[in-house]
This record gives sequence, C-alpha cells and structure tokens, in this order.
Amino acid sequence: MTPGASPPWDTPYLRAVLRLFERIGAVLPATLPEPVRAVLVGGAAVHVLTRTRVSNDVEAIFSQRLLLPQDLVIRYTDEGDVSRQVVYDYNYFSEIALMHPDFEQDAVVLGPVSGHPLVLAVLSPVDLAVSKLARFQDQDRQDIAALASRKLLSGPALEQRATEALAYYVGDTRWIQYNLNDAVNLINVLNPTSVHGPIPGAPQP
Repeated sequence: MTPGASPPWDTPYLRAVLRLFERIGAVLPATLPEPVRAVLVGGAAVHVLTRTRVSNDVEAIFSQRLLLPQDLVIRYTDEGDVSRQVVYDYNYFSEIALMHPDFEQDAVVLGPVSGHPLVLAVLSPVDLAVSKLARFQDQDRQDIAALASRKLLSGPALEQRATEALAYYVGDTRWIQYNLNDAVNLINVLNPTSVHGPIPGAPQP
C-alpha cells in the first residue's frame, strides 16, 4: 500500500495520513510475531468512509502498547493548493468514547503499511457512529449525518450496537441514551431505508 495507489488513499489528506503511519511503522521491529493493528477513529475515519471533512488531528487505537515517535506531523498540500498538516493526537484515549467491545474485530481493514509490520483499519460505520454518542456535539452530528446520507448507517443498526455497548459501562448512562435517541431520529430522516452491507455483530447467513 503506497501513496497514490488505488483507494482508499485517493485524496491528499489520506496520503498524508498514510505517511504519518509509515513513520510509526518505521520504529516497529521487523521481528514482531504479528503486525500491529491500528484502527483509525475520529475525523480521519470519517474521511476514509465518506470523503467529507478533514481533521488536523489523527487518532487511532493500536492493538499493542507503543512508544510513538515524537513530533508526528505531516505537511501536505490539499486539492485547493493550500498548505495543511496532520498531527497525531497523543492525548486520545479510547476510554473516553463509547465503544462496542467488538469494534476491533469488526473494523474494516485498509491494508498493510508497505515495508512495516503495521496494518491499518478503520472503524466500521456503525462503530464510528457509536463512538460519537458520548460527546455528540455539532461536528459529531454532522459526521453521523454524513454516514447516514451515504446509506452506510441505519437507525436500527446504531440503536442495537449502542445498546450492546452500553451494557459494558457503569454509571448514569441516561444522557448517552438521550444522544442515541437524537442520533437515531436524525438518521431515520436522512436514511429511512436499509443500510449497505451487514451490520457488525449480526448473524451472517
């Protein structure tokens, strides 16, 4: 998988993201028994799935604990010939987001980072939407709307997945339930029909 290859690396932003993970992959020992897996979340994941917004911060969940290189910054030129940069968000912790316990096994594999023991994946559309429910600010609503408008997400799928995820959390979850109800209503307006592809976690024929 190299910059300029076939999708998903078909935008300047995503090629910059790939270069960032090539820098991470370069510090991994080649003798690892199996490749490290990095699951993209946040704005980078939204861009992979929808090609809508870009985010300066890149966030990922790794299958192993890593000592990441310092100053992970990649500069690039976007489609409008504007100079931009992507920066790895060292402050991201998956514990601050609502996550289904099966998010990693249901992530969509993008492919290996060429020459390094690192495989990139992205949250499935429904798990990406679930991860937006704890904060659920304007940008999170827009991201969920982008997934729904492309028929990558349905209301029933999100409700089922989020309800399953909430079973693994303790404390007052009523506010997340309110956010879930709002998100489902938003999706049903934009995409009242079925979702493309199987729902992660659902029995397959």
